[in-house]
Amino acid sequence: MMEPILGHGIDVVSISRMRETLSRQGEHFIARVFGVTETAYCQKKVDPTPSFAARFAAKEAYGKALGLGLGPSGEFSEIEVIHDQAGVPQLVLKGSAKEIFYQKGGGEIFLSLTHDGDIAMASVIITRRIQ
Repeated sequence: MMEPILGHGIDVVSISRMRETLSRQGEHFIARVFGVTETAYCQKKVDPTPSFAARFAAKEAYGKALGLGLGPSGEFSEIEVIHDQAGVPQLVLKGSAKEIFYQKGGGEIFLSLTHDGDIAMASVIITRRIQ
């Protein structure tokens, strides 16, 4: 049986706008918004900006899917995009973000990322936890 959907969220981020933000705020922005694992992943890229933009979109989409928006869903850096052994992106929650997710009845999180041209996009589907 398919678990019922708790929420779905999508978000689009301008890569050029992310590039400007990274240029202005640099390491301070990265440390505040991104987790250690996702930062390392992005910084290995020749151009890390599209990857940072896609991950920012994932955090925004997650907040929408949970129905709370980003701030009330937990700290930015507590919502981290990692890749499994097959390279599939996944959202990992830590700290207060994880607690809030379980309080809202969250079960599984499904994440899709893409970027092309100047656009990065993320889609997040959250299923309801079955008791």
